[in-house]
Amino acid sequence: MALIIGLPEKEIQKVNKDLYELHKRVILNYLLSRSLKLRSRKKFFIVYGHYITEKNIHEYFYTPIHIFVQLLIRNELWRCRKYHKDTNIKKRKRK
Repeated sequence: MALIIGLPEKEIQKVNKDLYELHKRVILNYLLSRSLKLRSRKKFFIVYGHYITEKNIHEYFYTPIHIFVQLLIRNELWRCRKYHKDTNIKKRKRK
């Protein structure tokens, strides 16, 4: 599946691998900041590896980490696919 037209397949796979590794590092730092034990982190990454691969990392990459971790633990990842914060919300002005 070519996400960017004109790039060779090898380059796309390399970018996906880099995104996957970056996502894992960010999650690891988040879990460390939450003082999770090593045993719990290993269990989390087993579940993470089951659901997230280099092929589908684009669907979850832009989800905020705290939301992603909660949804992965609850087995509700379908809620955060292609998460984009809606910035077009207009505030009502009262007179």
